[in-house]
Amino acid sequence: DLSRVDKRVSTVKGALRLRFRYHASSGDALCVQFMDDRVRDNFRYEVKGLAHGKWETFDVPLSEFYLLIDGAAKIQEGDRLTWFNISLSGTTGPVHFDDIELVEMLK
Repeated sequence: DLSRVDKRVSTVKGALRLRFRYHASSGDALCVQFMDDRVRDNFRYEVKGLAHGKWETFDVPLSEFYLLIDGAAKIQEGDRLTWFNISLSGTTGPVHFDDIELVEMLK
C-alpha cells in the first residue's frame, strides 16, 4: 500500500524503472502490478521462464507495464501509483526479494 508514502515518491515523473533482485527455488512466472489512480485499475508486467536457485535482477521501465483491462494502455507522466505487488505462480519453495527500488533514469 503506497497511500502513506509521500506523493512525490509515488507520482510518475520522467523515465522510471522498477528494479529489484529475486531468488526463487521454483515457480513458473513472476507478475508485478501497480494500482494507478487515474485509470483505477492495475498495470502489470509478467516474466515467464524464471531462473531457479540463483539471484536474478528484474529491471524494467514503467513504460513497459500494460493495463490489465485492455493490454494496451500505458502508465503516463503524472499518474499516482497507490499499490504495488509482486507475485509468483507455481512456486512451492521460498522466494526472496532484495533492493526493491524505483529508479529515475536521467536523459
